Amino acid sequence: MAKTILLAGTWGLERERAWWQPHSPFWDEASAHGVSLLGEHGPFLWSTALDGVFGQNSDWLNAGGSLLMWAHLMTPGAVNLIAHSHGGQVALYAAAQGLQVKTLVTVATPVRRDLRKILGFARPNIATWIHVRSDWTDYMQLLGELMSGNLGLFRNMKLADRNITVPGVGHSGLLEPSLWTRETWWNYVKEEGGV
Repeated sequence: MAKTILLAGTWGLERERAWWQPHSPFWDEASAHGVSLLGEHGPFLWSTALDGVFGQNSDWLNAGGSLLMWAHLMTPGAVNLIAHSHGGQVALYAAAQGLQVKTLVTVATPVRRDLRKILGFARPNIATWIHVRSDWTDYMQLLGELMSGNLGLFRNMKLADRNITVPGVGHSGLLEPSLWTRETWWNYVKEEGGV
């Protein structure tokens, strides 16, 4: 039974009562829907500093290694990850370093050219990958693609098993617990279930 880890995105530590914190509305709604969350007494934290400018991805790389070690200390076997924005890059670096992931749900994670090689190492360690994104109204996801070497703007993750588009919902709005309940996305990471 895979436990679920919530990963903040860039500047995610700066928000009071953030979605990834224990007993936030997102946390409580996930728990109410059968999602077994790791980190109630100390969630996984990374710097959440802006990274990915001109190929300087050291914060994501280091956070990925820390996530790998943290997960191994917290639970045996594969984990589920719900990662917002650049937290998705941290999840991918962790999987590339060997973290076994049952289900990865990236939420508004920027599609970046500079991570293509990392994706090649990460994808074999991810059983199922769901990418949730907004339409073109999510400017933060688009800004997160800048400086990655992309020629053009992209919304879908090519290697994901499923790309889900939610029109008219902003970058952080994709983490609204009622949206997850209405769309039954909790089922992707439920302890007894999966895709």
